[in-house]
Amino acid sequence: MQLFLSHGYKGVSISDIITAADVSKGGLYNYFSSKEDLFLQVLMQSSTAFVDAQITSFAKQKFDSFQAFYLAFAKVYDQLLADEKSDLGATLILMVDAVKTFPQLGQENKRYDDFFDNTWIANLKQGQLSGELRPDFSAESLVKIYLNLVHGVCVDFALRSPNTDISKIQLKEKFNTMYLLIKKRSDNGIS
Repeated sequence: MQLFLSHGYKGVSISDIITAADVSKGGLYNYFSSKEDLFLQVLMQSSTAFVDAQITSFAKQKFDSFQAFYLAFAKVYDQLLADEKSDLGATLILMVDAVKTFPQLGQENKRYDDFFDNTWIANLKQGQLSGELRPDFSAESLVKIYLNLVHGVCVDFALRSPNTDISKIQLKEKFNTMYLLIKKRSDNGIS
């Protein structure tokens, strides 16, 4: 993966892979039919591991409130941004190029987006039913706003990194602002 992150898909040759992996050409082709196959397998493995970790982390949990849910979600992303700080920009660029070049990668993205939508919609609706959140917003519309916040923070981080130290709590701050907008107010206007 590091070769592709450093040089991009097109900038890496089979010879580069063989040298970095310290395998013979035959050994490489014993496991992968082509550079494309290797690249797809590496990206799919990485993407699948991330999606599976998210699903495992959030699908089975029950949260006391929508606020508890989004704070837990933001914490996971803040850790991701901190852990992947040095390679996040290159990883995002590589993934965007890869999805354009290899449409089958879009299926893994769709699986994550579906999980994200369903999990967030369920928690938003629960917040509305409990009276925590205003009922006059569609949960389906709100989830798109939250998804765009996640994408925006990640892209902003990637574009500025490593030259700028973006606060690890940036996503949490954006989520808190959004929460204040959709939180149900008491009759006297005080929440």
